[in-house]
Amino acid sequence: MRPTSPGPGRVLAVDWGERYLGFAVSDEGQCLARPLGVHRRAGPASDLAAVKARMDGVVEVLVGLPRRTDGRPGPSEAKALEFTRWLQDSVACPVNTCDEWLTTVIAQQRMASAGRVPGRVDAQAAAVLLQGYLDRRVGSMPRNQREN
Repeated sequence: MRPTSPGPGRVLAVDWGERYLGFAVSDEGQCLARPLGVHRRAGPASDLAAVKARMDGVVEVLVGLPRRTDGRPGPSEAKALEFTRWLQDSVACPVNTCDEWLTTVIAQQRMASAGRVPGRVDAQAAAVLLQGYLDRRVGSMPRNQREN
């Protein structure tokens, strides 16, 4: 299924991890993604507060699913899907998922090539995930609906 826009507003991406959540957000035109910080997980109430603190102007949430290189579900995918279902019941906008394969590796490479020492890359990985999602959405739009 090709991603479709829920309408004007920001898209929030969550790079799900067992210990950390990385966040990225799009601009209101849903063209560009930027990192939006990292949250050290400390239970459902804390995780939800971290998500809600980043929901200003958000019309869609995107959760990355950890998959294996062959596309099969990774060992943590069931937990990420459980988080996604819980989030769907907790926020007032659509929550979708997207394969996050290689987002961390790409984020680490970009940070290294920019001369930055890779530390916590969760927010950068969320930005890679979100930018790919936004780019695929634009690529699936009819040419006459694309903004110039």
